[in-house]
Amino acid sequence: MVLQQQTEVKLWGEATPNKKVVINVGWDKKKKYVTQTDSLGKWKIIVSTPKAGGLMR
Repeated sequence: MVLQQQTEVKLWGEATPNKKVVINVGWDKKKKYVTQTDSLGKWKIIVSTPKAGGLMR
C-alpha cells in the first residue's frame, strides 16, 4: 500500500467482535496503533504518515 506523506490516513476493517486490534507501521518499528472492535467486529483508526525519504523495500 502506498500512502500520502505527512498526512493522517484512515484505516478500517473487521475482526472478532470486542477484541483489540494492533497496527504496526513499516516506517516506525517502535510505534503501535491500538484500537478495539465494536460489538459487530468493525474497527477504524487514524495513522499519521511521515515525510518522504523513509524505508524502501
